[in-house]
Amino acid sequence: MPSYLNLLSIAGFRSGKGEPTQQDPAGGYFLRSLTFLACLLALLCRPVAAAEPRVQAVVDKNRIQISESIRLQVIIIGAEGQVDISGISDFEVVSRGTSTSLQIVNGAASKSLSYNYQLQPRKKGRLKIPALPVRIDGGTQLTRPISVQVSDQPDRAADRANVIVKAGVSDENPFQGQQILYTLTVNQAENLTNVRLDKPSFEGFTVNPIKEQKTGSTVINGRNYRRIQLAYLLIPIDAGQKIIAPSVLRFDIVRRPRGAPRSPFDSFFGRGRLEPRVLRTKAVTVTVRPLPPYPGKGEFSGLVGRFDISSELDLAELKTGESTTLTFTITGKGNIVDAVLPQIDLPRDFKIYRDNPEEDIRLGLDGFSGQKIYRIALVPVQPGQYIVEPVHWSYFDVTAGRYRNLTTEPLAVSVLPAEQSDAMVVFQAPSSKLPSLKKKVAFTGRDILPLKEDLDALKNQRQLSLSWFTGLLMIPALIFATVIVTLNLTRKRKDPLSRMTARSRQAIKQAEMSLSDQRTCLSFLNRALSAAIFARAAKTGESLTYAEAESLLEQTELDPKQIENAVQLLRTIDSVRYGGSAPAAETAQDLLQQVRQVIRQLAK
Repeated sequence: MPSYLNLLSIAGFRSGKGEPTQQDPAGGYFLRSLTFLACLLALLCRPVAAAEPRVQAVVDKNRIQISESIRLQVIIIGAEGQVDISGISDFEVVSRGTSTSLQIVNGAASKSLSYNYQLQPRKKGRLKIPALPVRIDGGTQLTRPISVQVSDQPDRAADRANVIVKAGVSDENPFQGQQILYTLTVNQAENLTNVRLDKPSFEGFTVNPIKEQKTGSTVINGRNYRRIQLAYLLIPIDAGQKIIAPSVLRFDIVRRPRGAPRSPFDSFFGRGRLEPRVLRTKAVTVTVRPLPPYPGKGEFSGLVGRFDISSELDLAELKTGESTTLTFTITGKGNIVDAVLPQIDLPRDFKIYRDNPEEDIRLGLDGFSGQKIYRIALVPVQPGQYIVEPVHWSYFDVTAGRYRNLTTEPLAVSVLPAEQSDAMVVFQAPSSKLPSLKKKVAFTGRDILPLKEDLDALKNQRQLSLSWFTGLLMIPALIFATVIVTLNLTRKRKDPLSRMTARSRQAIKQAEMSLSDQRTCLSFLNRALSAAIFARAAKTGESLTYAEAESLLEQTELDPKQIENAVQLLRTIDSVRYGGSAPAAETAQDLLQQVRQVIRQLAK
């Protein structure tokens, strides 16, 4: 548990100072200092927020020996007042003065006044600090009473009071498949180190640790504790009684030497001795209820929680050979990771192309929540009027304790016959084979560079001058500097405009190289045009529907006619791409030119 160890053991201090510099003469520095002091004085003199005054009593220990003493603080928050300690009879009370503190939250100042006392027990046993009256502005408020256990021998239970560990679940009687939260809460009043947690195996559950942790402070029996809460999401696999074994917390308590003064650097530098301790939580029993028999028709989705389903059609009127996108969205909270697309009854006169589902699922203290999106491309091959039948879908509602049946709306599709100019031309490659361009290798000589075989190879060469020698030594440094400057100038930018523009250019190049494979070329053209639309809108993404493309372009300053041309070209590419016959080479070449032209318009 590295994050848990960091929360328990890391401490740090920060300091800083300002010095006048040549650019900031002493006069300017002095003026800024006066301004800072004036602002601080204005904050200190600002009236305290008109909140109801509160009082609180806290001690540093609840279990002590008869020879020890405890420190008592009575804190008045938001006002000033007087504390009456005459009711304390089990202790000898010595006043240690008062102290004030100021907190500034969101520009509002909150002042607190603390009365400090040292209490020496008069006897052994369970002693009480009674509720102390505090007089504030003519009224009286009472603190909560505090119990203190005093003994003549060291009390082993004091260690358990210094560190309190509790475990529990959000629901001890969940349904099968319902997500519940297992929380482990650690309250500590002492400095701990070498913290190790042995969590249970959670047999009979699927387990997902939640990274989000709750930290803060709390007061238990008049004593301040630092609180840390760890959480695990559990989903019961089957019905029956499940026992979650205890969690085991192992740690060392940092003890200061007797008589040594308390210092804020003790925990930071590890002063004092270490005493190992082991604490165990209680076992948690969970009784899992089985799901009732499913009364509906068809199959149960298997989802348990709260969900909703919706459907929409990207284009309700189109021509044969064009495409429209059918989208189903499942949203909710529960075991949404197990959601699958239900059975869909689609018209037979459509070609169907299913896309991979998109997920946006988050895991937090409320469990799994989010949505799954399923997209299906539909390409009609016959004109006519069609209906996408409603989808019947069900889930188990844990709040109501019953099944809920949901039904999507029927979607009408009007398919018109394709115009003559839109007819597809089937391209067939010629049967004759092209002549081979391979050439024979010709022998041109014994060697590319003949070896030096005469006595001139042994002659002494002319010595380099000092300037030439220095220049040659500088060449590697110049090359290195040139490479660094080039890399900095050509470094790939991370903004959406540059990323999408580069992706569009790359897709155009790939489309040019794959003209012989028409469907691959059309796929690259779709990717190039979609990336150009994203770049125009300064967004990032992978694919677009026609409605999404039009919505993105309408957010820019592009001319409406240019927006219509870009969306229509995207629709044409998909129509040819998903059409029944193979596209002709001239069609792909023509679409390539149109995409280039539209991309240039979008880049202006």
